[in-house]
Order: sequence, then structure tokens, then C-alpha cells
Amino acid sequence: MSDESSNESEHSEALSDYGPDNYESLQLPTANSKPKQVQNKRYVQQFRDKWLQDPNFKDWLVRPSPGKSSATCRACQKPVSCLKSSLLRHSKTEIHKKAMKSRQPGQQQGNLVQCFRRQEENSLFKETFEVRVCAFLAEHNLPLSLIGPLVSLFKSTAPVNSKEVEVLKGIHLSTTRCTNILRQGLGLYFSKELVQILRDTYFSIIPDETTDVSTEKQLGICVVYFDELTVQPVTRFFDMVEVETATAVGLYNAIKSSFEEKKIPIKNIIGYSSDTTNVMFGEHQSVVSLLKKDAPYVLAVKCSCHMIHLCASYACLKMSTTLEDLCRNIYSYFNRSSLRQHEFHEFQEFVETKPHKLLGIGQTRWLSLESCVRRVLEQWDALRLYFTSVVNEKKDPSYTTESILKGLSNKYLKAQLEFLSFQLHRLNDFNTLFQSSDPVLHHVRDEVHKLLKCILSDFMKIDVVKSCDPFTVPLDDPINNVHVDQVYVGILATTTLHECHEIDQDPRAVKSVKMTCLEFMMEAVKQIRSRFDLSDSAYKLVEFVLPENAVKCCPPSLQELFVKFPYLTGVADKMLVDAEWRKQALEESSEINKDESSLQFWQNRLSTRTFDGKLKYANLMKVIGCIMSIPSSNAAVERLFSLLKLVKTDTRNSLKRESLVGLLHTKEGLRAESCRAHDLKTNPELLTLLRAVKSNATDSVANQRNMLQLSSQ
Repeated sequence: MSDESSNESEHSEALSDYGPDNYESLQLPTANSKPKQVQNKRYVQQFRDKWLQDPNFKDWLVRPSPGKSSATCRACQKPVSCLKSSLLRHSKTEIHKKAMKSRQPGQQQGNLVQCFRRQEENSLFKETFEVRVCAFLAEHNLPLSLIGPLVSLFKSTAPVNSKEVEVLKGIHLSTTRCTNILRQGLGLYFSKELVQILRDTYFSIIPDETTDVSTEKQLGICVVYFDELTVQPVTRFFDMVEVETATAVGLYNAIKSSFEEKKIPIKNIIGYSSDTTNVMFGEHQSVVSLLKKDAPYVLAVKCSCHMIHLCASYACLKMSTTLEDLCRNIYSYFNRSSLRQHEFHEFQEFVETKPHKLLGIGQTRWLSLESCVRRVLEQWDALRLYFTSVVNEKKDPSYTTESILKGLSNKYLKAQLEFLSFQLHRLNDFNTLFQSSDPVLHHVRDEVHKLLKCILSDFMKIDVVKSCDPFTVPLDDPINNVHVDQVYVGILATTTLHECHEIDQDPRAVKSVKMTCLEFMMEAVKQIRSRFDLSDSAYKLVEFVLPENAVKCCPPSLQELFVKFPYLTGVADKMLVDAEWRKQALEESSEINKDESSLQFWQNRLSTRTFDGKLKYANLMKVIGCIMSIPSSNAAVERLFSLLKLVKTDTRNSLKRESLVGLLHTKEGLRAESCRAHDLKTNPELLTLLRAVKSNATDSVANQRNMLQLSSQ
């Protein structure tokens, strides 16, 4: 009896779940009706509003959205079927019970408090981190531009799990260990990498001597080799050697021992460039003459930048000394006086000129003279008004201020400065071209000829300049030269002299200025002719790498190149090289892109491959690589000395040679691999060196360990 009543109640509950609206769909058969064919129709339970009042459901049940058949559990954020039995089963699950507990008022408040506390802790950590890093920069006198790389380093080394946190807590990195990691680890790693390359390839050297802030005389050595992977020459720091005597023998012995200690053959040296001193380039007893005894096929090239700088210096001696005195006195007057600079700024605003500072003439700065002259000319009107005020009001009565005002009031002097600016700009453009890190030796002959013709055309007839050799044409032949009145001194100087002539009506003064300018130009031509010795056939032979010559297959054969540089026969088979040289001229893309340099042209051409993946011009690449690794200036080692001044400063002047070499190798190694410190990856070889570092090694011990490593490769 109880079973029947139970079945009836379940049946009624099921009917009530369907609701009165669904009774029509439940047509039961009667005695008079014919049984209908059963249809497999699925009935969807409708949501009932009364469930929202049910104590079991009201705290969490959410009505279905329009167009949806499932309700939602507010606590679990999950869909629930619209069946009462399903709702009951869901309410009894452990997941639902835990979710409901977390929704209790006290728990919700606790979660919010915890969330806000976490946000406050994160904000506090961020602010503390920022202020500590900024304080670190201030405490150690570090540049503010270091903040970006420093934060990137912290992010890249941040621990990602509890084990790394514990390891980080246990790290104790002292100054001594840091020093030895740089010289026995990182520095040695990049040095070994370079030494291995130089043992197996031809390269050039760029040596120069310097004296750092600790007054120690040192010889810096840079090397240039060709990297076939990137198809370009690479310039790297090789060594910094302390020298006792700066004689030719002393310097050469230092260079030779530096390579021999690392088991690098001296005969691998094929190129050499340095400044033009007698010690380096003397005819009988010099570094070059001694080097050629051990490596007879070395092409020694005098630094083009040094030579053109010397040409400009000697030419400037033909100008009035008043010009240099004026520039130096103006700079010295304002250099260390903020009050004078502030007062001068008012005059700059009055004449509406740019508020630039005055520049000085540097003794060792190649381009400083032009910059100084141009700045004086730019501020000429403001300077003249300022010193007029100083002298007339007797604010600073002195011979210097009176001489400055006298010079600024002399328009003939201004015309000479304008001429000097015009000529120095031309010479400095040449200088800048050969400071490039790209190979430019093949441009030397053409650029020197262009420079000479430009200067000659200012005082010589154009048809003579076009038809004659600029190295041999007579300079003082009146038939070839224009009249002194027609000597070109630049458009600014010409305008100023024209104004002077209209005001003073003194042609002798104008002629005197032009004669001085003519002497400057003639002296510049003489200096260039004497210093740039282009009689060596090498300068013409290397021009085969010019794109315009390559696409025309000029010369038809590279036979003369192999005769001039016999070591090339050991680099590649000359028959294959000649065949590839002629073959490359037949490439379809024979048009020259004027925006491409010679290096870019050959990078594109030498990187082409055959259908089976082999380099199309593998032998030609080796020959071109040797030629492109010969430098035309010592700008690379000059840049090294600039870097040395940043590394070994007045406050860090106790750095020993071993530490300095380790620092420079690390900096240059990272640069060569286009890598930043926070991106540095450790490989097995580097890890081996780091694990072998002797943390308390002295300078001598560290040097011995490094030499043992470098000589045992």
C-alpha cells in the first residue's frame, strides 16, 4: 500500500514539474480513442518561479537568460538543468557547499580585505623597488640612463620558484669574485673565442699607444677579420699591453709577444694601419718595417683621418693667428662663468639667435676646429653686442675683452673665418668618411682625387682641373690659375668681402684676404700630395670591389691581385676565384642601387646560393673578405681609447691591466654578438670557465691562469 502511494506521489510531482501549460502534451489514451503511434519527442522542462522562493534554492539560483534553457548557480557560476531533482543534487555537491560558504557575509568581507591587502602589498613592493634602484644609481654615481637596462636585468634574473629564491638568498658576490669572473670567466670566454678565430684566418691589426689617467703607458691593439657567416668585416679589441719604452722595437716586441703567447701566427697578419709617426711608419726602423720582416705581404696603410687632420693643421698656419686667438679667447671667457653665460643669453634672445654655448678647440679632436668656427659665426652678432657692452660699460676691463671686441668688429676677420669654415667642412667630410667602421680602402684613391680637384677648382681654371692629374699639375702657373680677384672663397666670405668693398672702397684689403685664402688652399694641396702616397698599385687593385666595377667585370681577371697579394693563393683556388668573378657579372640584377654601400652590395651577392643550398661564390667570398678586412684608418683603436676613458675613470683609476682587459673583452664580445647583459645565455663552455674561476686570485695569478687557457687551446 505504501509503495502504491509513493508511486502516485512521484507521478503527481512529475506532473507538477511540467506545469498546467504542458498537460495538453500528455494526452493519455481512453477507451474510445485509438492508440496513437508513439513519437520520440523530447520535452524541455520549463523554469518555475516558485523555485526562487524555495529555501533550498533561493540563495543561489538564477533565472535562465532569454533563449536559454538552463538556470545558473550564482555561487559556482555554472549552468544547472531546470529539473528539481537536478537542482537538489547540485545543492548537495561539495563544490557547491564550499562556494556557498565563501559567499557568507563575513567570508566575503574577508576576501575583499585580503584582496585590498594584496594590492597594497604589491604597490608597496613596486614603490620600494623603484626607490631602492634610484637610490642605488645616486649612491654610486651611475648615469640615469642605466635604469632601463638595470630593470631589464632584474626581470630576466628574477627567481621563478622557491628553490631559486633560496639560491638567490645564498649568493654572496664580493668585489674580488666579481673581478675574477670578469677576467677569468666572461672576459676569458670572449678572448678564447677571438683567439680561435684568428688562428685560422687572415686579419689586420690596428695598434696605437696611449696614456690613461693612471699615467701608465699602454699599447692598444684592435684586429679586423672577415666573418663569412654575416659576410662583413668585424673589428674587435684584442689586447692592451703595458709598455716600458715607446720605441719601434719596444712596441713591435709587445705586439709580437701578444700574438705569439696565444699561438697566433704572425704571418696571418695581412693589413696594418696606425697614425703617421716615425715610430710607426718610419722608413728604416719602425713598427711597420719590423713587421714586414716577419709578414712580408702586409699592406701598411697610413691613417687617412690623421693625415687629413695634419693637412688642415698645416694649412691653417697660413691664416692669421688672430683667428685662433679670437676663438680661444671667446671660449675661455665664457667657459667657467655661469654669470657671463647668463648675461650672454639675454643678448642671444635680443638678436633672436639659437641659445647655443660656445665651443673650444680640442688639441686631439679632429673635427673640433670647424665646430668652434661655425659656432662663433653663428653667434657673431650677439657676441659683438655683448662685448661692446662689456667694454663700454667697463664691466670687465682687460686686454682680452678689448682684443675680442676688436676682432668681432673686423669684417675682414669674419670673412676669413667664413672661408675657414667652408674649407674645413670639406676636409672634415673626408675625415668622417674614413672613420667609418665599414671597409672603405677601395675609396681612398678616388676620394683623394676628388678632394684635390675640389680645392684646385677654387683657384684654378676648371678645364685645367678636369684635364690634368691633380697630383702633378703646377700650382703657381699663372696660365692655369684664375686671377686673385676671381679666387673662390665660399659664398658667405664672398658676400662679406663684397660688403666690405662697398663700405671701405679698399680693394687692397680685399685682395689681401683673398691672397691669404689662396695660400691656405695651396698649402692644403701640397700637404695632401705629400702625405697621401697613392703610387702603390694596391690602391687601384682593391677597387675591383666597387659595385660599378663588379657588374662590368672590371678588371676581366683578378690575376694582378694574386700577384700583389701572394697569400691569396692559400685562401682559395685562383682559377675558381676568377671564374666566379666573371660569373657574378652575369647576374640578372646587374643594376646598382645607389643607396647601397659596397659592403651591402657584396652581402647580397655573396649570400646567394645554388639550387642545392651551396654558396654560389664561396671562393670569391674568401678573397673579398681578405681585401675588406684591410683598414684605411686607426679610428677603431681611437674609439677603444674613448671607451677606455669611460671604463678607467678618475674614480676608478686603480684598475689593473688584467681587469681592464677582462672588462673590454666583455664589452666588445657582447657588442660583437649583438647581445645585452640581460639576454646573455650560458653555454657549456662558459659554465666550465665560470666554475673554474678562482675567486681570490691576485692579478698575477689571474693572468697566468688566463694565459694557460689561451695557449692550451
